[in-house]
Amino acid sequence: MSLGRKYWVAVKRAVFLPSNDSNSKESTAIQKVKRATSDRTGKLDKPVPLVTPTRLELLVSLAVVLCDYEKAIDSSKLTYMPSKMLLHVFSEEQQPLNDSSCELTHQSALDFVTTLASALELDGECIVFAVVILERVSRHTLKQLMTQYYWRKTMITVFTLACKLWYDESTWLVDVKTCLERYNIFVSRLHRQEAVLLKLINFNTTMSPTTYASYVFPMLSVRLRPEAQLLVDQSNAKTVKDSSTEQAWSCSTRA
Repeated sequence: MSLGRKYWVAVKRAVFLPSNDSNSKESTAIQKVKRATSDRTGKLDKPVPLVTPTRLELLVSLAVVLCDYEKAIDSSKLTYMPSKMLLHVFSEEQQPLNDSSCELTHQSALDFVTTLASALELDGECIVFAVVILERVSRHTLKQLMTQYYWRKTMITVFTLACKLWYDESTWLVDVKTCLERYNIFVSRLHRQEAVLLKLINFNTTMSPTTYASYVFPMLSVRLRPEAQLLVDQSNAKTVKDSSTEQAWSCSTRA
């Protein structure tokens, strides 16, 4: 079982799995909640809204999960091993995206996926869909893709595919390339990368509401980890520093 999937399985077993009894229409967990709430004497004046994660929180969770994939995926018992020529389309050794380092760390992963999310104007649902797509890649292949020269082009392809599948409008690869070029990211064989990724996930490109819920709640738990909290604090500090620098520059310009 891959590293990310253990979160989803744990959550579904704890809360969302329905009862095995075919005559029972409600899960045991829901029945317990109903019994507990029916015994309460007080009532809420207003409905309590569900906590909606921000895009930064989802991106931080994604960055942590990407590093976890690279470190902890066990491929000793796997039999399917795609050829290196098939995955070579994701390599930056011959065709780098830009001059920046492609080393995979928590901070570099957060910076890169944040740039992609800004360039493509992604919603939070697309970020969750990206994790779903990654989970559908075999574990051995995913470990190869989460290495220094492969992970950035992989994430570009994953986000591109998520955009095509989530938004109810046509998304052309030339538009994606144009948006990325504005952020100094140049990718030449995106059509080939998309074709290879579809093959790696066996063209499984659907996501039901149940699947979405089974992924988004564990991502909320990932953001509570120490490394995720550190990334959030660093990101907030950087935002404050940039805003103060911009304000100081504006004041000096007026003067």
